[in-house]
Amino acid sequence: MIDNKAVVNQDSCLGCGRCMEACPNEGITITITDLSYIDKLIKDLEAHIEVS
Repeated sequence: MIDNKAVVNQDSCLGCGRCMEACPNEGITITITDLSYIDKLIKDLEAHIEVS
């Protein structure tokens, strides 16, 4: 929390959406405008889980 606002560490974000689901006020949304970012997210997730 910074200035009473939730802040996501972009370097640690896996793009999984768990923060969005966990927010009791529905105050977090995920919007991906750069579709090449999806490839990056998949590679990051593959380090932790098997993606098929």
